[in-house]
Amino acid sequence: MAFTSVASAAADTQLLAEGSTRGGLIIVNTDANRLYVKFDSTAATSSSYSFYLDTGDVAGPFSYTGEVRGIWAADGSGAALVTSWGR
Repeated sequence: MAFTSVASAAADTQLLAEGSTRGGLIIVNTDANRLYVKFDSTAATSSSYSFYLDTGDVAGPFSYTGEVRGIWAADGSGAALVTSWGR
């Protein structure tokens, strides 16, 4: 298993690189601001996203192996906590 903490930012941010051997992932938003998550290599925005997470929300597990990007509604002091594991 791999654990990653990505600090919140009001700009498009890579949450997880592409991982062809990834078996799954889970994302938790610890920031006070909404996190827009995009399963794609193009920029995440508040109008172009796969799903969003409010404070304390957990999403997953997902079996997606591509790049994961995110953007918060505003810059805060929290993070996206990403857990991923292999097949």
